[in-house]
Amino acid sequence: MEAVARQNMDYEVIKAASYVQGVAKLRKAGEQPKTFKENIQARVVAYENGDRQLFETWLDSCTAVANKAHSTKFKVVPQSTNLLNIPAHFNKSFLPVDYDIIQEVELDSSEMKYNQGLTKGEVLDHPGWLLAVEADAPLLKTYRDIVFTELRNPKTAMRFYVRQNPDQDELRALFVFNLGYDSYAYGNNSLNNGGSFLRGSPVVRSAAGAAPEKQALEQKVAKILSPFDKYVGTVNQKQYQREKQEVVQELLELYKGR
Repeated sequence: MEAVARQNMDYEVIKAASYVQGVAKLRKAGEQPKTFKENIQARVVAYENGDRQLFETWLDSCTAVANKAHSTKFKVVPQSTNLLNIPAHFNKSFLPVDYDIIQEVELDSSEMKYNQGLTKGEVLDHPGWLLAVEADAPLLKTYRDIVFTELRNPKTAMRFYVRQNPDQDELRALFVFNLGYDSYAYGNNSLNNGGSFLRGSPVVRSAAGAAPEKQALEQKVAKILSPFDKYVGTVNQKQYQREKQEVVQELLELYKGR
């Protein structure tokens, strides 16, 4: 069943029975699918502001994977006009394309680690992931660290799935899975399968606009540490205040990683 799931006041995740129908819903709202990189950025921003909801669903994008017929060669298209302009009546599993005219970097899934889990160290050097985030290595590092922290440092995660040896040149959308599927990048999905799109974007909140839950947590941590205030004046006061704030931040980080 199609649904529009409201997540917070800044964004929503639009659900649909297919990729095409999800794109149609975005068009009606005056928007278009985000790129794979924009979805990753949105997850990072939301997470760093105490919101994990975007890690609980997969996110479709207008980033595409083009596959060459009868081979393991493919190209990542950061913003595919084919996907942005996909007809509302389209109901096939992929878009037929002329692979050779696509002007993007060519990769070969037989030459690297594809369709299998990556170690934490392998993620940052993975050409598929790097091209999908448009060579933004700092963003990929931040995202990888969040994923491996939330998954309690697994041996592997963040697979990069691509098609191999298709019968003809084809183009499919690249989406990112939720944490339940180890945040895989998936370029093998059918366009007539279910859609899940981010509309709007999470925003960075100032301290004044922080969520009540976070403010309450900060107050609780400060209260726990308050007995040590009696030592003010007996030690270097500036150093004490600095070290206390560092402890507060460490405890908050531990809470975020639980």
